[in-house]
Amino acid sequence: MESVNASGVAVVGHPVLAHRVTALRDRRTDRDAFRQLVGEITHFLAYEALPDLGMGEVIIDTPVADGVVACRVTENILVVPVLRAGLGMVQAIQEVVPLTEVAHVGLRRDESTLRSEVYLNRLPRDLDGRRVLVCDPMVATGGSLVQVCDLVRARGAKEVVVLCIIASAPGIAFFRGPIRRCGCSARRWTRRSTTSATSSRDWGTPGTGCSGPRTEPVPIVLMRRAAVTLDLVAVLLFVGIGRAAHAHGLSIDGMASTAWPFVSGLAVGWMAMTLAHRAPASLGSGALVCGATVAVGMALRVAAGQGTAAAFVVVALCFLGAFMCGWRFLSRLLAA
Repeated sequence: MESVNASGVAVVGHPVLAHRVTALRDRRTDRDAFRQLVGEITHFLAYEALPDLGMGEVIIDTPVADGVVACRVTENILVVPVLRAGLGMVQAIQEVVPLTEVAHVGLRRDESTLRSEVYLNRLPRDLDGRRVLVCDPMVATGGSLVQVCDLVRARGAKEVVVLCIIASAPGIAFFRGPIRRCGCSARRWTRRSTTSATSSRDWGTPGTGCSGPRTEPVPIVLMRRAAVTLDLVAVLLFVGIGRAAHAHGLSIDGMASTAWPFVSGLAVGWMAMTLAHRAPASLGSGALVCGATVAVGMALRVAAGQGTAAAFVVVALCFLGAFMCGWRFLSRLLAA
């Protein structure tokens, strides 16, 4: 159920897909329904995009016969979601394609210049002979997609298959030119009611809006606020328990005099995490923030003439590490 136009774009046309794309575009569609629709559409697209997956023969025993020759997929596909919207397509692809690996690529767009810079590149060093599936649900200008495909091609991939749900005509035109010039075998598999226009400052119209926020389980702003709050609670609990254990009291002035070095360290840790473009809820971020909180906090205590006994440093690392990494670990378990 597909048609391939002169530009090499394969448009998957089926009533059940058209129905889901309409629901995807509807502004009344909530976040949970949007995520489900992205997954359902991606199932169809992944199926259509990989009709020639590498297969191998195996011998199996069925309920009625032994030694039956059958086929299984042997090709391992590298799935490359363009962060962050592409993440919403990954699970659906893995549900359809038996063998996959995932490598994330993150781009950040400068709204003043409309140029994107790479802030995360997890592609394997050598992709020689590999087929790569790049996921980007909404292609507007096509600039980010070209950058990602260039990165993949530079690692030696034999074929790049691009999966998107909706694409604008200008975005397709911009994308196809660079791909032809770089000599990379690429295919676009879409189901789109082609967006009528894409200005240099806007998403395609009518489009779906920005897919990233609509597919996230929790809005990124709320997630960051919650993470900051939990880390600050860890520091205040540590300070409060420590003061209570040494009978120093829990007055506001007393708490403030003990807490300020560690709160300053917490701020440094969060700044370092932000500059490193780490996810706030990752375990690595927890370790980074904890380390910065203790290191900077102890340094400021020395500068202020406060105690930094070795046992105190160990207790601080253990308590803050357990709390800051603990809540992040629990959040990953709950989100799994």
